[in-house]
Amino acid sequence: MLCLAGCQAPQKQSDVLNSNIASREDKVEDAFKNSISNKEIFYQESNNGLLLKKQIFGNGHLLYESLYREGKVTKNHFYPKIIDAFLFEDKYYLKMRFPLPFQGKISFTLPENPDYESTKLGPNYYQLVINDALDLDQVKLRIKYQPAERDSLIREEYTFTHVVFE
Repeated sequence: MLCLAGCQAPQKQSDVLNSNIASREDKVEDAFKNSISNKEIFYQESNNGLLLKKQIFGNGHLLYESLYREGKVTKNHFYPKIIDAFLFEDKYYLKMRFPLPFQGKISFTLPENPDYESTKLGPNYYQLVINDALDLDQVKLRIKYQPAERDSLIREEYTFTHVVFE
């Protein structure tokens, strides 16, 4: 079952089974159009009511995603929002921000582009300068999340890809 935060879940099990993908996509699209805060939270539950997936979007962009198994977090990913990106001479400049607050620490590397500089511009706001970037078609960030001591999230390591040129 897919339910937006603040909506009411269907009362009957048959309502869940009879809903189709097209109507779900329409509800998601309508939610973005009617969003006041520009952040929408979506939940997917199993038939027995256990949470399977949680996603947070801002202005249509996925900002956070978590997966659950038997009520426990098995995956939590924070996704950066690209603020600015451009090529100047032989350097590629990428400004990004992690828009959602979190208790732990996020770090990242660029395994495919070892010649880069990273500068923290503010809370959860970074600038990357990738050298020798004339042939660069994508930037693969290897993101690591280290939870705080009383964090409800888990330690996670994952890849985020930003496409430069298609």
